[in-house]
Amino acid sequence: MQFTRECEATARLLCEPKFNAAVDLVCFPTGQNQYAVVSPQGRTEFRRVSTDEGPRFETLTTERVDPLGSQDPAALLGSLAEQAAPFPTGDLNSFPFAQEQISQFFDAPHAPDLLIQHSAAHFVDSNLGQHGSLGIIQARAPFIARGPGIAPQGLRSGFVRMVDVAPTILEAL
Repeated sequence: MQFTRECEATARLLCEPKFNAAVDLVCFPTGQNQYAVVSPQGRTEFRRVSTDEGPRFETLTTERVDPLGSQDPAALLGSLAEQAAPFPTGDLNSFPFAQEQISQFFDAPHAPDLLIQHSAAHFVDSNLGQHGSLGIIQARAPFIARGPGIAPQGLRSGFVRMVDVAPTILEAL
């Protein structure tokens, strides 16, 4: 319980107005398969439930605005929409499949205590933004693989999600 209080206090601190330009979300586990997400706009807590069809996610509580409220994979779709909002703030961003990604992140045996989601527009040492965020524009980064044993699949319709391919690649080596 002390761990959760410390994470909550750190998350609240990082979501203070003075950090709004740098931090969109702070996530941390609150129990077995249970997670909190805090943002300057609000807080939500959810849990992952295993079913025969795969994991399902249930929202447990929401204070003010749900930071993961928009998970629309079609948000900011197309180059014109992306150009109109090149650095969407957390309240304007969409986080498709965020609950799945957050829970998988904390499944790792060496996962840190907190996941801090930087703002798309944060600016540090002349570096604007970074790769690897939960936001919609980063979620669309393509990965194309070709080589022996990889069957061509052609174009896919629908939306895709980020997948950590490093474990598979390491196992193949």
